[in-house]
Amino acid sequence: ARREVGNLGALATESLGAVRLVQAFANEARERRRFACASRRVQDAQTKTVRCEAYLLSSVTFFSHTLHLLII
Repeated sequence: ARREVGNLGALATESLGAVRLVQAFANEARERRRFACASRRVQDAQTKTVRCEAYLLSSVTFFSHTLHLLII
């Protein structure tokens, strides 16, 4: 997810730094599509990360409670 966020930031910096060039060649729509695609990749990566964290936390909690019950 961090790599995708970095790629998105680099794309935004690149596009904004060359805004006059983008406008001169009428590439606004292309840049909008590139940014939307990169944003989607960030969202997908973050969703996957949150899902993995949720599974990990629930697994740790389950085993922790199970061990606690076995000890008692």
